[in-house]
Amino acid sequence: MKRYVHINIRKYPTQYLTDEEKENPYKVFADLFDVMSPPAFRELMWKSLSCNVTSSYSDLTTAERENIMFAYERTQKLIDAAHIINEHQKLRALHGQYAMVLHEEQEEEEQEESFEDLA
Repeated sequence: MKRYVHINIRKYPTQYLTDEEKENPYKVFADLFDVMSPPAFRELMWKSLSCNVTSSYSDLTTAERENIMFAYERTQKLIDAAHIINEHQKLRALHGQYAMVLHEEQEEEEQEESFEDLA
């Protein structure tokens, strides 16, 4: 018999993930790397940082600005996804059990349950 332990992420609610991404946070990583390689993403992050530090944002083309905004939005999703994955890992390390993430949208009584027996 498996016991599912609920993780309450209400303390640090996700802000940028869809319901599907909350259920499968690895999808956020897959979606990013389907459209951009790690070196390309690093380059965008570097361009964003350098523009902020040097105040050269106005020198960018519209496409470059859009790419920087894309990188920022994806970074926000990555943070949320990494948080959910981290909570899963901590729970597994402590309890060796399967985890179910509770999201901020779920009912209070559901969040108060700590264990649910599954046959």
